[in-house]
Amino acid sequence: MSIAGGRGLPGAELGFPSPLEVALPRECEGWEELYPPHVLFAEDRRTFEQSRFWFHDTVHYAEPYYPFDAVCVDCTLAGFSQASARLFAVPTSLGLEHRILGGYVYLSPNSITDEATIAGRAELFTARGGHYYVHWSELDADWRAKVQAEIRELDALAVPELPDVEDEALVTEGRGIGSAHALLLAYDRLLEGFDRIGHYHFELVNLGYGAYLALYDLCRQSFADISDQAIAKMVSGIDVVALRPDDELRRLAEHAVELGLAEDIKSTRDEKELISGLADTGAGDRWLANYREAKDPWFSFSYGNGLYHHHRSWIDDPSLRDDRLVRDPASGWGGHPPPTRRSPRRARPDHRRVSSATTHGHSSGVRRAAQARPHGVPTHRGPQLLHRSLVSHRAVEQGAGVRHAAGRARLPG
Repeated sequence: MSIAGGRGLPGAELGFPSPLEVALPRECEGWEELYPPHVLFAEDRRTFEQSRFWFHDTVHYAEPYYPFDAVCVDCTLAGFSQASARLFAVPTSLGLEHRILGGYVYLSPNSITDEATIAGRAELFTARGGHYYVHWSELDADWRAKVQAEIRELDALAVPELPDVEDEALVTEGRGIGSAHALLLAYDRLLEGFDRIGHYHFELVNLGYGAYLALYDLCRQSFADISDQAIAKMVSGIDVVALRPDDELRRLAEHAVELGLAEDIKSTRDEKELISGLADTGAGDRWLANYREAKDPWFSFSYGNGLYHHHRSWIDDPSLRDDRLVRDPASGWGGHPPPTRRSPRRARPDHRRVSSATTHGHSSGVRRAAQARPHGVPTHRGPQLLHRSLVSHRAVEQGAGVRHAAGRARLPG
């Protein structure tokens, strides 16, 4: 859904509503109290809000956002805006504005249209972006080291419990600071780490897209009939870290078939049963050693997009069992997610049709909608995908072809 206000604006001519006049379900009354004021469409900013085109970012924020998660939007978009506006001085961009309406995240680009300003920023971008393109290999290696260091620090982060009664030494030694302060420090460090990773992300990602766009334009100019798919295939052979978990799953599946363990692994219900069933056997011990090596770090991979607290990683619970999955008695826990009770697309604020499927109570509609997963977002975890990889590997044995089978085992996200 897009929204835009203001007389004479393209959005208004198409019938898009003002962001300040969108009708929400009665059950969502009071939803604004869940979010900080700076992310809400505000009456005292009416002229500004209605002068812009806002769109729902379904790529990154398809679901309603839990209030406690909203800090992730602040961090992510601050990193994006800084990289565009001040770090690399992208000629036409000053980043993004963002707002939350009924739990959904809306964005609006801050574009530069003045030709003189664009020309001045183009000189800055040529020098700064050019430095990164020339030194990409060493900067990429440094980037990976920075990210790994941040991950190690967060892995070592100690989150204290809050006891009913503090240690007496805090009193007898006059320390004056209890465990609540240590908990606050841990929380601040967690948010600091997320913010830093967000800045690291946008240090390289937009330049990467820029390089691809330059290649795309060059190919279009040089070969008039070239297809988009042909251009995409030209860069498909690069080593992408995000695809490594998928490779590890396929490798484990291949190893299981080679060792004759495929059926044993497919029949287990959870990781505990998997380990106990394979331990103390020659082939099983060899496969489990491979499994443990792959699990850390390659199962630290979100089965969603990682921007919601309920988008967990495989390593959080690499269980074959998941109550959201449909069990197939013939093949173990290898089913597919059932349809959600309600599509978030229908639960969005909409000036034409508003879903009545939200439930009772102030803001409960937002909270309940946030629990629903959008259609097409897999909820499979690591070993569940391993099961799928085993099935795909069987297709290879039957002559279906390596590339076809690998495509069927492709990762979510």
